[in-house]
Amino acid sequence: MIDILPEIRTFAYTFVIASLVYFLLWKKRKSPPGPYGLPIVGYYPFLGKDPIATIHQLSKKYGDVMCINLLGEDYWILNSYEAIEEALVTKGEIFAGRPSDEFNFLGIFGENTIAIWEGEQWRIPQKFVLSHLAQLGMGKSEFDLRMHGIFDSVEKYVDDHCGQPHDYSIIINEFTINTITALVCSKQYSYTDPTFQHIRKLLQNVFSSMEYFNMLLSGNLFKYYMKFTTQADVKLRNNFGEFRDYVSSLLKEREATFDENNCRDLLDYWLKESRKPNMKLHSHLNSR
Repeated sequence: MIDILPEIRTFAYTFVIASLVYFLLWKKRKSPPGPYGLPIVGYYPFLGKDPIATIHQLSKKYGDVMCINLLGEDYWILNSYEAIEEALVTKGEIFAGRPSDEFNFLGIFGENTIAIWEGEQWRIPQKFVLSHLAQLGMGKSEFDLRMHGIFDSVEKYVDDHCGQPHDYSIIINEFTINTITALVCSKQYSYTDPTFQHIRKLLQNVFSSMEYFNMLLSGNLFKYYMKFTTQADVKLRNNFGEFRDYVSSLLKEREATFDENNCRDLLDYWLKESRKPNMKLHSHLNSR
């Protein structure tokens, strides 16, 4: 009897390899240029401990727009201001979407969070924010003076250190947080304020949990990975709960003094819009 198993095995190996090569080449032909990786894991093993530096070096070879495969997911990476502006501004309607059938890092905060909204669900609150920022004076001299006023503490902090080497992260965090809270709820915090220190701690917890593996991984593999890293998952969920408590306290404080005829910031406009029945914004902007 003729042993045909070796021939079948050889044919199977050849077919699998040929199919894999064809698939990779066909897929590459439809995508921007980029490095080839390994089957299944893609280019992930070659990113090293500093993926940003690695990607920066790759951009010198592959240009402003490149494609990289990580753990079975294709990522298109924009490496220049011009490419980012074209994608997010000029063609913003096309690139504003997010995969609705894929798990990602932001999904742990829940399904109804602005971080994962897309399409019409995203455009409605975006329009709300931009239109009401205009009403608050964005682009006008008074608005600029208000922003410069927030920066005064940063300028003084730098002057006080007389150009000496120093960790300026605290004062930069203060400026960033104050810019957001000034627009949202007309509040400003000193870097010695307990509330500021608490917000800063929550933000640090978020970023410390977002190890480079977590930030790059999406899709179903990440969903299973998270099941084995419960510490980061629990920390982030607890952080989200504390942020929610902070926002709830702002809402209760504002509702006690709210006057819809005298809206001072985005929170006032948010409360005003959320109380209107049968509005498109109502499903997105509610205080529940």
